[in-house]
Amino acid sequence: MYRNLINYTLVNIKTKFEKAESMPQFPEAIDIVCAGGSSMIGGFVDVFKDELKKMAFPLEINDVRLADEPLYATARGCLLAGLSEVE
Repeated sequence: MYRNLINYTLVNIKTKFEKAESMPQFPEAIDIVCAGGSSMIGGFVDVFKDELKKMAFPLEINDVRLADEPLYATARGCLLAGLSEVE
């Protein structure tokens, strides 16, 4: 079941990147950091990596890993982004 969720999510992210008018360019391969409650399920990152390998993702990926604090990482990132707009 989680494999289907991960695949569905990756396919949609891939499609959005492919349809983007200007694709971001990075000098080096990027890391993907998984966060949120679902990412804490045992084996999640391994399944994520497996599903990612099956597709021609439009960005070069260096590593896939779990956030240090998966339950708070997304909220912390949103907070930091919001604070940077205020300053």
